[in-house]
Amino acid sequence: MLPKYSIFTRGCFDCLHLGHFILLSSFLVESSKILKCKISEIKFVLSLASQECEATKSTKYIDSEKLRYKNLKNTNLINTISIDRHTMPIFDKISHEIKCFCIGNDQDSRDTFKKVIKKCESLNILVIKLPKKISGISSTLIRERVKKLNENTLEARKNLESNIIFDEKIRNNIYRKQRRFITPRRG
Repeated sequence: MLPKYSIFTRGCFDCLHLGHFILLSSFLVESSKILKCKISEIKFVLSLASQECEATKSTKYIDSEKLRYKNLKNTNLINTISIDRHTMPIFDKISHEIKCFCIGNDQDSRDTFKKVIKKCESLNILVIKLPKKISGISSTLIRERVKKLNENTLEARKNLESNIIFDEKIRNNIYRKQRRFITPRRG
């Protein structure tokens, strides 16, 4: 069966986690309720923010674009994924077929999404905002934990290196002292 309706979303989807999966699943379920159709009748189009994207330039990605793409494909929820620098060009290209634009609760305040929401309103495209965020799950938290782990690893490495240097100094000192005892004096 070919999909009758298209829904669209955009995001980074770095460190794909349970929260992302629930969000994407919820988009499908909400869209099917609003459009009064089966989930199988929906074509889910996702625009994956590239690492050169202006809106997410400050994001320190953990996963590469290739891995983020692969992880999203493996959810089996999304029909079409494109990797894009900007939201508007891809949205403009497919806006004629979109019935719903889906965003998470943290996206509607961003300038990029404000433009897309305005465009949706002018084209009579429904905007689905999922209000709840799953507590304790977010890419930002994961990135912070990874950063902390990296810092701790770096600190441990520095401590290890300084201990090795310290041990070498002690060994060299002992070696010099032993040489003085063993080496006969000339004279």
